[in-house]
Amino acid sequence: MQINLLKYSALALGTMALMSAPYTAQAQTENVDIDVIVSNQLTVVATQQLDFGIFAMVSDTGQEATVTVSTAGAASAATDGGTAGAAVIDDTDAQQAIITVAGGANGVAFNLEIDNVVNPFQGAAVITLDDFVVMFNAVADNDFVIGSAEALTFDSSFGSGTNTVQIGATLTSVTPQLATPAYPDGLYDNGTYDVIFSY
Repeated sequence: MQINLLKYSALALGTMALMSAPYTAQAQTENVDIDVIVSNQLTVVATQQLDFGIFAMVSDTGQEATVTVSTAGAASAATDGGTAGAAVIDDTDAQQAIITVAGGANGVAFNLEIDNVVNPFQGAAVITLDDFVVMFNAVADNDFVIGSAEALTFDSSFGSGTNTVQIGATLTSVTPQLATPAYPDGLYDNGTYDVIFSY
């Protein structure tokens, strides 16, 4: 009788040990792909073209007459002497160029360059386009040398993430190439320039 009790006790203890053993699940692994698209392409839009309005201009050998449009769109005329002269006749259409820039990362520097300038002309009469001035995000005017890049910093808090470049420039008379020093009347709309944005 004592032997049976011991046998039953051993069986009960073994059953309890099996019931209390921890359950271990089989590990399963699933590999997950990651898709990432990087786009450092700025969204650049010229919303306003550079316009000097209507002005008179007379050239002189060795002297210069100029017409300038500021980054605020104000037209003005000047001369450095001699018989060269310029005057603003109608500034109704005078305006600075405006370019909007979006899609940049806040605080990241990018380069702006003005290059590939084509001077406006009519026949043999040429007016030099130069002395570019740039205002970025309405902060301050910066003189730009053609073909030289200047660093700017993108500000995502400005304009709800759309930064603004305002551009002014100067037209300068050249040594007379015609029989008369006065520039021929007409539309000089063939001048162009490139505004280049890069990181």
